[in-house]
Amino acid sequence: MTDRMMQISFLPQDIGLIKEFFHGKNYSKMISYDKTLDSAYVDMSKMKSCDTLCSGITDLIISLIKERDLKEYIWKTYTNISEEDKKSVYIEAVNLFDKKEDFIKETIYSKVNEFIIENNDLNLEGFVKFRMKDFISYISILSDIAMEEHLIKRDKKEFLDSLRYFIDIQEEKMELLRITIMKDGNFVLSDENGREVENLNNEEIMNLAKSEDLNNEDILISAIMTLCPKKIEILDNSNNNKSKDIIEMVNLLFEGKVTVIYSN
Repeated sequence: MTDRMMQISFLPQDIGLIKEFFHGKNYSKMISYDKTLDSAYVDMSKMKSCDTLCSGITDLIISLIKERDLKEYIWKTYTNISEEDKKSVYIEAVNLFDKKEDFIKETIYSKVNEFIIENNDLNLEGFVKFRMKDFISYISILSDIAMEEHLIKRDKKEFLDSLRYFIDIQEEKMELLRITIMKDGNFVLSDENGREVENLNNEEIMNLAKSEDLNNEDILISAIMTLCPKKIEILDNSNNNKSKDIIEMVNLLFEGKVTVIYSN
């Protein structure tokens, strides 16, 4: 590699994150810092290739976006929610970011590579602000989606908590409820002796529930809550995503009472 020095400038308050990042990537022997703690110098002669530096800077920018910019945007934008809710929204946003990180990394790498080939000074703040304007908008969109996901999960949790409370105060009416999930997604309910629970397996009732836009989970949960069993045994003949969703919901509501058997 060339013997030129590459200067990377940053905000003084980010020095902790900058040093932590470079130390974690084992760049310490290639990096020096000025006394004002707002610049780092990369000895290019110690870099195996330009790709090494481009990859390092790309990872650093991603780290700054995720750990600083994304968090700052959420805390400044959603001022009407609690600290705990902000943390939850941030976690959702990071998860969404991670799913697109390969594409994001490829895009940033291309911009970084193009820049450092022709320049010896890289101001991180200026680079992100002027050469990555699309990512500023992306943070806004990502945060809004994360906020929606958080609200959906919060509402679902509140609903499940209410159902759990209702279940806990009900008197148990039967020892064991067997639930057989059929291959077509429907289910059959029976007691510990194998007798079908006729009134809840009634085809007319099932058709009425479906006409009211209730899914299989809604129908089944309503049935279980009506029967109030001490234990639940599920035989899954479908073993697909729909049956897994049903089983997950039953497990959430009737924790500790459910046994699942998968057919071969």
